[in-house]
Amino acid sequence: MKKLKILLSQNKNKKGVDIMITEPSAEDLLDKVDSIYTLVILSARRARHINVGGYKLLDVYKSKKPISMSLEEIAKRKITYKKNQKVRVK
Repeated sequence: MKKLKILLSQNKNKKGVDIMITEPSAEDLLDKVDSIYTLVILSARRARHINVGGYKLLDVYKSKKPISMSLEEIAKRKITYKKNQKVRVK
């Protein structure tokens, strides 16, 4: 978890001020997925879907940004995922 907080705190806005995800919290989000990589891919795909006019899954969002909206949906378990089986090639 410490590594995740460090990664999130390295983001800076135009004025050089740290930007962190505060709502939903990183701990809450990581409880919903199996890894940080799954969270990133899932939220990015959903944000792109929202960007092109995809339907909204929640009635009220705290943010207007597609990536934040997708994170809110993940936190409320409105988005799920299924991992593919590993295929071995001989």
